Amino acid sequence: MSDPELLLKRMVDRLAKGPIRTPAIEQAFRQVPRHHFLPDIPLDEVYRDQNVTTKEEGGVRLSSSTAPWVMASMLEQLQPEPGQRILEVGTGTGYNAAILARLVTDTGEISTVDVDDEVIRGAVQGLARAGHDGHKTPKGAARVTARASDGFLGDPDGAPWDAMLVTVRTATIPRAWVEQISPGGRLVVPFALRSVRHGQLSVGFEVREDHLVGSSYVDCDFILPRGDMSMVGRDLQLRDSRGLLWSDAGGDLSTEQILGLFDHPAYHRLAPIQADVRELIEDFQMWLVAHDADSFSLVARDEHLAWEKLTPMIERPGQFRGAGGLCDGSGLAMLGFSPSRELVIVSHGSPTCADRLSDRLLRWHEAGRPGRKQMRMSVYPSGHGPTPVAATPGVRIQEPWGDVCVDWP
Repeated sequence: MSDPELLLKRMVDRLAKGPIRTPAIEQAFRQVPRHHFLPDIPLDEVYRDQNVTTKEEGGVRLSSSTAPWVMASMLEQLQPEPGQRILEVGTGTGYNAAILARLVTDTGEISTVDVDDEVIRGAVQGLARAGHDGHKTPKGAARVTARASDGFLGDPDGAPWDAMLVTVRTATIPRAWVEQISPGGRLVVPFALRSVRHGQLSVGFEVREDHLVGSSYVDCDFILPRGDMSMVGRDLQLRDSRGLLWSDAGGDLSTEQILGLFDHPAYHRLAPIQADVRELIEDFQMWLVAHDADSFSLVARDEHLAWEKLTPMIERPGQFRGAGGLCDGSGLAMLGFSPSRELVIVSHGSPTCADRLSDRLLRWHEAGRPGRKQMRMSVYPSGHGPTPVAATPGVRIQEPWGDVCVDWP
C-alpha cells in the first residue's frame, strides 16, 4: 500500500484504540503526516507503530523517530493545552514538535533543542515539508523554533516554560530543568533509575517548588543522550556489534571482564518463588533496580540472538532475547526460564550475586509483589533543600545530581 493518507488514518485509528484517550491528541496526530519527517523511508515502514533509526554510528543509534504509540503515551502524560509554552529536549526528526505545535495552537509556543547540528538541520527540513517554514506555520498551529544546544541545560533564554518533554533516556534530572519549569508545570522524561536500561520508564512529573512528584509511569525504550547528559550510566557492546548489549549503572568492569565472568561454568538453581514474565518485567525488575546498585540487563539480537550463555527471561522469536540480574565483579546472576518454564537463577563465578538475587526475590514476594502501578517516585535535585527519607518499603537513592525517593505505598 502506498496511499499516505490511508496509512496515516489506519495508524491513528490503531492509536485511538490504545494509548490515545484525549480527542485533541488524536486530532493532532491526524493533522501531521509522519512521512514528511522520514522522506527516505518506505511508506509502509513509516506508518508502522515502531521506532525508525535515522542516524547510527558503529551500530549505536544516535537519533530516531520514536514509535507513535510511545509518543502518544507521553503526550497523554504531558497533557499539552492551548496557549502553553513547551520545551522539547531531543528533537529527533521534528515530528513530535509538529504535533505539539498543533496541541498548543497558534496561541502557544514550541521550542526544541538537540545537541546534534545535523539532526537539527534534518528536523528543520521535515518541519518545512509539514508547513513550518520560517515564520510560516500551518493554520492554527504554533511556531516551532529548533536549534542546536545541549538539552541538559534546558533553554534558559525562553524560561519559564509551562511544560518540558524529554525524548532521550536519562538517569539525571538537572536542576536547570526544575528551575525553568513554572511551579505546577509538567516534566515528562524517559527516566532510567540508576541508569539501568530495564529501570527505564517515561515518568510524568509535576513540578513543586523544590522537587518533582511522579504521577504517571509508562514503558519506553529510548536511546542514550549525548553531551553533558551522557555522564551517568552506560550501554556496553560486549561484542563488535550491537548484537550483545549490556546496560548497568556505570560500573568499573570492562567488556573483557564481563565476558570473562561468562567463561566461568554456569550454575542453575530453582528460584525461591515462581513468577510469570509480565510480573518480572513490569514489577520485579523495577523493584530490583531501586533496591540494588549492582543491577544490570543483557539483550542478545542479530548474530548473537542464539548466544548459548544467555538463559532468557524474555524473548521474541527471531528478534531478541533478554535477561536481567546482579553483577558485583566477582560473579553475576541472572533470572531466566528453564525449558520447562520454571524460573531459575543462572550464575557465573562467585555465588554471592545468586544468593542476593534469591533474597531480593523473596523480599519482593513478601512485600506483596509491588509493581509499577503502585510505585511512587519523587526527585530532589541538589541544592533544593533536605530530602525526606522514603517510607518503608521504599528506598532513597543518592546520586551526584540529587536524590530519588521510590516507594510503594
